[in-house]
Amino acid sequence: MGSKVSKTTLGKYIQENSTVSRVFIIVIVPIFWALIPNHMEAHFPIIAGDKHHNQTKALPIENIHISKVMYQTLSKSKPESWIAFEGALGNKLDIEIGLPKLDKLKKFRPTIEIITPKNESILIHTSDINNPEFFHEPYTDTESWILIRQSIKLQSNGIYFIKSFSTTKDSGKLWIAVGKEESFGVGELTKLVSIRGAVREFHELDVSNNGYNTLYTIGFALFIGFILFFIFKIIRQQIKKD
Repeated sequence: MGSKVSKTTLGKYIQENSTVSRVFIIVIVPIFWALIPNHMEAHFPIIAGDKHHNQTKALPIENIHISKVMYQTLSKSKPESWIAFEGALGNKLDIEIGLPKLDKLKKFRPTIEIITPKNESILIHTSDINNPEFFHEPYTDTESWILIRQSIKLQSNGIYFIKSFSTTKDSGKLWIAVGKEESFGVGELTKLVSIRGAVREFHELDVSNNGYNTLYTIGFALFIGFILFFIFKIIRQQIKKD
């Protein structure tokens, strides 16, 4: 007979091994849960920088309904930043445009162009925004100005592009957030440790304090370690029974 591990078996094992299970439930789970960045406004960060400065090098993203934020840098040598995604007729693109809260960016107002599969353009101008909304992100402890939020219904199937640029050719930084649905998997959670420092660096803040990253890494390692320990013990018990 095969050895199939069920939820009933897991519950029975935890009951039979009360000391280990109490450590797991009372200590490990709360530590890990407290460290999970559940106040990130659901946006998973992607550092684009100036690496995607033309259409052929556009940053590919998937599932535009899943929330994510791309941090971009524009310069005189690389005055554009591009994003590519596949859209479908009737899909909705929820887009948000913001800037790191830096004195040098107070007057920076980028323009966003959405290029459709039919090569039509939808322009989003921010030049008339005088009083942007202040935003503080707790996990990275960064501050931003939100310039505009917009929802666009896609009119055709195919590949869309989002181009960021400055009509005045100014250098600057911006971020573009898309999607509203929260979806943080284990893979994304592990990446957040290293990305946190990069996001703070993008906002030109101190990245030398890695205390949070260390605690998160330890908590995550302990959490995964205990899960694997339980699974291993259960499988061994099932094999012995079989």
